[in-house]
Amino acid sequence: MTQVAAAADPKKGGGKKDAKKGAAVAEEEKVVEESIYVKEMREAIKTEKQILRYRLVQVRNWSLNQLKMMR
Repeated sequence: MTQVAAAADPKKGGGKKDAKKGAAVAEEEKVVEESIYVKEMREAIKTEKQILRYRLVQVRNWSLNQLKMMR
């Protein structure tokens, strides 16, 4: 659980004062612009995830076809 989520949840020890501080910190983080390297890394990770999903679907389809042939 993140600190902001913990601060926003009064049941878990965070109060209203902490929630306001957490929200202010979150807003400050949004204002800071990401560097070009961070953007490139996020795009690379997104691409790799897409490739992995595609390969997993291919393996699943192949294994389902193999099971159908065996039956």
